[in-house]
Amino acid sequence: MAGPEKTDALVLKTQKWSETSKIAHLYTRKWGRISILAKGALRPKAKFWGHLETFSLIEAMVYRKSSDQLQLLSQCLLRDAFGGLYAEPERAGYGFAAVEFLERHTFEEGNETLFDWTVFNFGLWQKLTGHRLALGFYEYLLVALGHLGYQPAIERCRICGREPGEGRKVMFDREGGGLICRRCAVEGSRYQVLSPGAYQRIKNVVKGSIQWDNGTIPPPAEVGEIIEVTESFYGYHLGGGRLKALEFVRRVAGPNARP
Repeated sequence: MAGPEKTDALVLKTQKWSETSKIAHLYTRKWGRISILAKGALRPKAKFWGHLETFSLIEAMVYRKSSDQLQLLSQCLLRDAFGGLYAEPERAGYGFAAVEFLERHTFEEGNETLFDWTVFNFGLWQKLTGHRLALGFYEYLLVALGHLGYQPAIERCRICGREPGEGRKVMFDREGGGLICRRCAVEGSRYQVLSPGAYQRIKNVVKGSIQWDNGTIPPPAEVGEIIEVTESFYGYHLGGGRLKALEFVRRVAGPNARP
């Protein structure tokens, strides 16, 4: 067997393999989503003890064979446990929603930009609460979709290419994957109407110009528009429906909270 290879990885979930060992499902910078066997990880004095928990960022040394579905973990170094995600139920819920997204839609194929984007947001969400936290997750999801090749066409009408007037409401066509102007809209079709503020926020996110200052959070109604468009676009184009972890977020946040 060739020597182990090193990669950064996020722990998505684990499961018991034997009395002393467990399997960890990782999203890695180098290889995408893989599964590894951590021998002896359940022993109290194991070298992996406490390193293989969901959300953890690790540096992993892996004996990897392309013909095997289960790889062997040789060593790992804990870089960040992102423990702040467990400090509040809503934060944990959004963290698990991101994990669920990666489990559903990534494969054994490296995507460094998506990996780095996820690591960045795990760190960011530890500091956020309420509507700013909800907005942060859906901004993450919009950008993550783009990294997987599903970026909405947000700057011009997807049919005629006309730019929307500044400060005016726009219509979003989830099936077409972008904006549609009133001239190109099909009578009887259902489009989502975006206020100028929500549209500008989505446009900035898609272009990579996210405003990180907590003071720039839009009103709750605009956050709701952003959530609605993002969930609708995701559900239609990736066919996964709503992420199950978001139902947990809804329950812990209460009936009047978003999402």
